[in-house]
Amino acid sequence: VRSTMRIKSLLFDDLGILPDPSNQTHISPTAAKNRPRYGMPVHWLDNNVNGDIEPLQEDVKIPVAYVRNSTPAVTALFSLVEASNVTPSQIEIRGTGTGGILFPASIVARDNDGTYRYHSAATSSLPNVVKHYNDFEINWQTRTPGGDWESAGITKNDLYLLLDSPQAPLFHTVVHYGSHYGAGSTNADQIIIAVWDYFKTLNIKKQNETTHIGTVEIKDFGKPLTYWSNYTDSGASNTDVLLDNMNGSCGAFANIFVATMQIQGIDQQNEFVQVTTSILVNNWEPNGPQVEQHDVIVFRPYEFEPDFEFDLLRHKYGNNLDRYMLNQDSQLARVNGIPGQNEENPRADFGGGAGHTFVRYFVNGQMRWFDPSYGKEYSGTTDEERIIDFEDKAVYGIKVNDLDDIVDLEIKMNRDLDGDGSITAGKNQTFDYQYYTIRRQRPGLKDVDFFFKEWVK
Repeated sequence: VRSTMRIKSLLFDDLGILPDPSNQTHISPTAAKNRPRYGMPVHWLDNNVNGDIEPLQEDVKIPVAYVRNSTPAVTALFSLVEASNVTPSQIEIRGTGTGGILFPASIVARDNDGTYRYHSAATSSLPNVVKHYNDFEINWQTRTPGGDWESAGITKNDLYLLLDSPQAPLFHTVVHYGSHYGAGSTNADQIIIAVWDYFKTLNIKKQNETTHIGTVEIKDFGKPLTYWSNYTDSGASNTDVLLDNMNGSCGAFANIFVATMQIQGIDQQNEFVQVTTSILVNNWEPNGPQVEQHDVIVFRPYEFEPDFEFDLLRHKYGNNLDRYMLNQDSQLARVNGIPGQNEENPRADFGGGAGHTFVRYFVNGQMRWFDPSYGKEYSGTTDEERIIDFEDKAVYGIKVNDLDDIVDLEIKMNRDLDGDGSITAGKNQTFDYQYYTIRRQRPGLKDVDFFFKEWVK
């Protein structure tokens, strides 16, 4: 009796990867209606049992995650696709995974629905290193008792091995950062440096998820995550919202770096460095004499109609809210400075008691400060030396309170700001212009305040 079996579905006993948050505005109407989730009863499903994963057949292929050196177990469902004379009441099933991971032969009985359900742990563990299998294949074979082994199909899933037990939500992109770029690592030091090398490229992206669930098409997979490309709204200050909006603040990029470490089981104390001083990030170019040792940045005048609130922003950052709109007499000109993640010329003025956020880690016994937003490392043997290095590399100046004795900007700056041909002391002159007063950063000296804080899950 010869019978042909094919694998229909496969479920791993894994940690459970989560789909990246995805803003409904970034996906197609069809996808918005049937948005996929990874909390499914299978990791691989071939509905018509033809060996191919086909969206039109509502097939499934989603990623898998284990801690390194784990022993995986699987539950597989097989269907009879061709039979001669009789349907077997029992079949024997075995599988061989990538790297020689064996799922041992086991005789299983036919269920009432005509399928055959196999469940077993592997006979050996997965590798004892951090790793990303772009496709972890299992070659399945079946036979009737006493017969010859025949191919029953091949399953393929992205499979990630983590350094240690995760301590953060397993969003697919963040799992990918650690296990893909940290592949081959066997300790925390190796992963931290490997992931930092990726962040230094300033080209981090959402993972192009190799998942198929029905006819859903997600449009934003593989797209870059940008740093302050919208000057008035960063879009995100934490990991899940960054993955959703794909634009974020320094806090969001620091957070996703720390989340990458937490997913790999790497947890150090007070990973965040929070600069509390309001700053102007490099680079700015002097354009005229300072006013009492200060540079004054003057934005173009604004109107009060029709939308006062929006006009206040537009007069500073332009209609697209992605560049500075400076009055021609401003004492500083914005020139391209430190690029950020996937953004050559991000916003560069920060205040409100939260000037900038980055991270710090002990690596090979030494303290190192990493800035995921700008791809910069700030060096030194003490915290003070490192914060001065941050200032020297990243800070043009300190935003201070507006000059208290300014009654009229035209008189104080000795500039004809409104272009009426005269420098006058009109009471509306100062009110009609928004401006920053900047004290230049002093190279080699500490000018900013900062503190360390813990990552909050």
